[in-house]
Amino acid sequence: MVVEPMKPEVSIVVLNWDGKPHLKNCLESIKKYTKPLYEVIVVDNVSKDGSVGMLKKEFKWVKLIQNETNLAVPASTNKGFRISGGRYIVTLGNDTVVTENWLEPCIDHLESDGDVACVGMTLCEPNLVSKIKPEDKFRYRDSVCSQGMVFRREMLDNVGYYDEKNFNPIGGEEVDWQYRIRNAGYRIIETRRSRIGHIGGADSAPRNPNRPFLLNYGRMKAILYNDSPITFWKRVPGLLMTLLKSFQEGTTNIILKSYIAPFKDIDNILIERRRRRLGLPLVR
Repeated sequence: MVVEPMKPEVSIVVLNWDGKPHLKNCLESIKKYTKPLYEVIVVDNVSKDGSVGMLKKEFKWVKLIQNETNLAVPASTNKGFRISGGRYIVTLGNDTVVTENWLEPCIDHLESDGDVACVGMTLCEPNLVSKIKPEDKFRYRDSVCSQGMVFRREMLDNVGYYDEKNFNPIGGEEVDWQYRIRNAGYRIIETRRSRIGHIGGADSAPRNPNRPFLLNYGRMKAILYNDSPITFWKRVPGLLMTLLKSFQEGTTNIILKSYIAPFKDIDNILIERRRRRLGLPLVR
């Protein structure tokens, strides 16, 4: 008699692009601190730093997807989603380090409230993780960071996958996807019971000087594709605060360009707004 392998409860999807030392720390922390039955899927975007060799030698338990070209964030993430088998799906940055009891509280939130479809973890600098005590608190959010989030598998059937056409190579893809979750009637929370260390852009930031622009540009497109006029005007104070902060950080030109650039393709904005309003399938 052939014994079928047990299906994982949780699928953990991690993207990698020349992030070998960070990826090693991430995977070691997952193995040490993850209790539910899980699988880890690493999608590698043509790394040249020995990441793939390390995975094949030291982390044979990881499911590895090797892209032949760098497919960037939305398409690479979707490839991980498509081969996942868990009831719950986790997205983690390769520059994250998880801690004890990092996953169970997120699953508890999803299982205890059917309206909650996505849970974000509390992210902090890796050297501060041990100093931050978990709290039995959460707050509802419009969106949470995809470098540490858990969601119900059925969301992929209900609202679809990341938009590969409009959010490539990086920026705004998870914001747009989470808009679609909320527009479908579900809620998103960020929990203080789960905290993980996160460096932020450890692999992409040094190699992509356009990263700050792309992140803000993508978020702006997600807002324009999904917000109602009333909700958009409620966001104006926050957008202004980001602009004011940019004066101190020396990023004013980047922020202004990211705010203006989406309006250069107003026809596409109208098409995507209609597509999302009618629940039409996204174009890949």
